[in-house]
Amino acid sequence: MAEENQFVAKGEPILKYTNGTYLYAPYDLVISKMIVPEKDEICKSSHYIEVMDTNNLILTLEIDESELSSIKVGQEAMIVVNNDSTRTFTGKVTKINELGTFAPNGSSFTATISFENDGNVKIGMSASCKVTVDKAENIIVVPVASVQQQAGSKFVVQVNDNGETENIQVETGLSNGSYVEIKSGLVGGETIQMVIASSNSSNGTGRTMREGMPIMSVPIR
Repeated sequence: MAEENQFVAKGEPILKYTNGTYLYAPYDLVISKMIVPEKDEICKSSHYIEVMDTNNLILTLEIDESELSSIKVGQEAMIVVNNDSTRTFTGKVTKINELGTFAPNGSSFTATISFENDGNVKIGMSASCKVTVDKAENIIVVPVASVQQQAGSKFVVQVNDNGETENIQVETGLSNGSYVEIKSGLVGGETIQMVIASSNSSNGTGRTMREGMPIMSVPIR
């Protein structure tokens, strides 16, 4: 018979009934709790076996009420298990609790993130998780510091082929703190007045912008 805190692969026996048949694991699992009758004891409602799926894992995040409107079921989440930061997992928001937890500095709500295990993650390990709340692909981006404002309008300073500069009004979109999406005003390939480390970041074409929640460390279940 299997024991508590033991891994049981799909199809392997968990216990043997008194009639000689077996209870087999329906999927890869860990036995988290086992209370079964002793020999010659009658089975009662207080006897049970609690198991946890090791292939499909979940973790939970506490979301501040001020950020709750940005979180939606179905959003993508990037998960890094803390024992190996070189490997990442892609999960999804599968549930957001309707009932929050009150605190004087603001209530919080629990969001559940689900992801598939590759066989190397153990239940109870800690992980960092970042939820992608918005995404735009194949866009023009420029460094945030290159966008200036004047009289309520945003602009960048474009350097023309003859070396002269002109202010180009732009409409901005998503930002990850370092770069910002340009929705209109630039077509890509322009040179803007900005001292940056990368030689090809002035036009910023072909990037993917992801705006996400702060990274949090949470336990895996």
